[in-house]
Amino acid sequence: MVRVTAEGQATRTTRGDEDSAAEVFPLIRVSGPCGYPKTSGNDLALVTTDLTATPEEIIARYAARWSIEVTFFDVKNILGVGQARNRVTKAVERTVPFGLFCYSLLIIWYTLHGHASTDVARRRALAPWYGSKAEPATLDMLTSLRRQIIAARFLPTSPQPATTEEILEVQQAWALAAA
Repeated sequence: MVRVTAEGQATRTTRGDEDSAAEVFPLIRVSGPCGYPKTSGNDLALVTTDLTATPEEIIARYAARWSIEVTFFDVKNILGVGQARNRVTKAVERTVPFGLFCYSLLIIWYTLHGHASTDVARRRALAPWYGSKAEPATLDMLTSLRRQIIAARFLPTSPQPATTEEILEVQQAWALAAA
């Protein structure tokens, strides 16, 4: 449950021209769960240019957009699209779409062949602060795919996806070989 407080209006004037007419936008503040102190850091200010939108509509739009923002963050930071150093026009135009395509392939692969329950349980065991974790993150999915690829290289005769135990055996063998 969130508490919505209509805060009034946000204004914007043309840069450097304080005498110009100000544009007025609706401004609302969304607070964290009821009972949290106002200084808890859970407050969020939302501004929109839609003068007819209600606070509930503004919050719904923000919530609907959030999963898209998380996708772009993951593609840039986990899959590495944000580190691309392209100079050729075609490469610049193709990098982000290709990164999103790879992200889509990762999600589809994980949906069909991933081990969501074991991945989440493993993550909870390794990181106790994830006690309420219910779904795997993009990094969990990518780690699972990498483990499957590694296991497939060293267990080529197995027609079934490698089990967690098989993957851990391969990783232990690598660790012993490197030591």
